[in-house]
Amino acid sequence: MAILFASMSGITAQSKSVSSVVKLNINNIQPIKKGDKITGYYVFYKADKVKGGDYSYKLIIYDENVEKVAKKRIIASSSLLLLEAQYNGELLCFKLYDKKEKKSKLIFYNDKAEKIYTKSYEVSKMERKMILMREQQGGSSSAPSLVPIEEKGFLDVTTVKNEKAGYQIKFYPNDKTQKGWKYASKKTSPLLEFATVMEANKNIIVCLVGAKKKMMSQNASYNVVTLDANTGKELYKIKASSPKYEESILNSYYDEGKKELTLFGNYFRKGSNVIKDNSLGIVITTVNAEGKKIGQKYNSWSKDIAKYLGPSKRGKISEIGFIFFHQFVRKADGTFYGIGESYRKTVSGAATAGKILALAAIAAGGTGSNNESSFQITVRDFYIFEFDQDKNITGVKTIEKSVSRVGLPKGAGYYGPQILAQIVKAQGGFDFSYLKTLNEGKTFAVFYQNYEKIKGEKNKSVCGVISHTDGEYLIDKIDLPTEATFTKVLPAQDGNVLFMEYYRKDKKLKMEFKKMNY
Repeated sequence: MAILFASMSGITAQSKSVSSVVKLNINNIQPIKKGDKITGYYVFYKADKVKGGDYSYKLIIYDENVEKVAKKRIIASSSLLLLEAQYNGELLCFKLYDKKEKKSKLIFYNDKAEKIYTKSYEVSKMERKMILMREQQGGSSSAPSLVPIEEKGFLDVTTVKNEKAGYQIKFYPNDKTQKGWKYASKKTSPLLEFATVMEANKNIIVCLVGAKKKMMSQNASYNVVTLDANTGKELYKIKASSPKYEESILNSYYDEGKKELTLFGNYFRKGSNVIKDNSLGIVITTVNAEGKKIGQKYNSWSKDIAKYLGPSKRGKISEIGFIFFHQFVRKADGTFYGIGESYRKTVSGAATAGKILALAAIAAGGTGSNNESSFQITVRDFYIFEFDQDKNITGVKTIEKSVSRVGLPKGAGYYGPQILAQIVKAQGGFDFSYLKTLNEGKTFAVFYQNYEKIKGEKNKSVCGVISHTDGEYLIDKIDLPTEATFTKVLPAQDGNVLFMEYYRKDKKLKMEFKKMNY
């Protein structure tokens, strides 16, 4: 009778716990979503050692009420990593990597947690380096490599060996009897090329493709490439620039009804380096089905945005610093909102930066050793940028919160603001957790988690939510008192969040729903 991802009314489970959790990465606890709806959760962790030196790994799948639906046991070496997992409305796909075998494996399960099929492949040397770097940063990533296409299949984005290094986007259908496809960079390309999937639906796939001469180069060119989701054939390609400006793309939105693509990004002086130079403002571009730009709106830091945030110089806003945009969301009435968090580079006290890096490493299952820079990134408030249907900025809402500080690796202090933001994101240093839309697109809610510092009291972990409905903002916050090794807050249904606590010494994971107003 139980169906893995069936919708269930009301949350019945209040708290659950899992024992014998020997090692757990904070990124291996995730929600399972179908569109914006939470349909379940999964936990993947290292359990007991077995004969022959291998380990038993456990994969537990829960429904939306945290009732256990399935428990899978995987026997592998101690070097097994869960890279990602995604649900597309019909199948759940797990992407695993074995460092010892140097192979990745995709495992597909149906909605009853029954294995449908698996695919294995050898991982390129460049890809192995990137996985190792990701593991050292706590297992997080600036962009997903496994992308679901609703009720159709999955995209697996990998780095491959060309004349230098290139990319491959491979489609795996839900029905294993159907034929998949792949789209890849040219093997003879003299450039190092890489790709990120920004948007994927049943008809179109939107990719951001970058190219540069050397791995450590801070100069790159970008194109937006769209593919036919059924065949993988290229539909059109757009260069991320205009006759007047250079541009970098941050996010996209595809309007299925109009067949129009909206691109959000920053713009720069012509000839600027979009990786390390400061931007002039925010550009929003509209593209039609033929790949033609039919509208571009430039909102400058110095004039348009300064009306709401004060003066800026070279992209840096006075008293605020720089803004990193986590997501752009379109509401049902056609207005857009950009969810940003401010950051700036500051001089670091070695003890402070070292402590933060050590805590991040411990939460990710590392040793806590640190190799910090003399600089750090100070993360401050949220800024929600409001745009009308014509993409004109109409306001900026400031949401104050406690300061967070993130240590930088040696040498990183000399990078530009764009790279620094990506380093902080990869380390999980921003407080933003996730964004959720509700009420058929009439409401959005931004969730975050940070530590509040209160004079004369012990610092405390808090979960906050910022929701927007009918032009009004509602802010709620709850304390998360705990002595856990690390905590994580996940989205849930019916105005709740799921609070996760991992106690390494006790080898225990606790889960509890908490009510919030949004």
